Amino acid sequence: MKRLRKTARKSLETKIDQKDLKEFYKMLLKFEKRHPQFSAQNVFIRLYPNIDFNFF
Repeated sequence: MKRLRKTARKSLETKIDQKDLKEFYKMLLKFEKRHPQFSAQNVFIRLYPNIDFNFF
């Protein structure tokens, strides 16, 4: 068998889509509704500290 050459790829920064973030935050809010001890806002801020979103 012929061994395949591994090529190093530069890591690509993923673009964060506002629509996807809003959907993810809505999902966290649904989870928070069923689990009162859970804080969706705190989780979202820890995951995305540099994003300025005003939909909280």
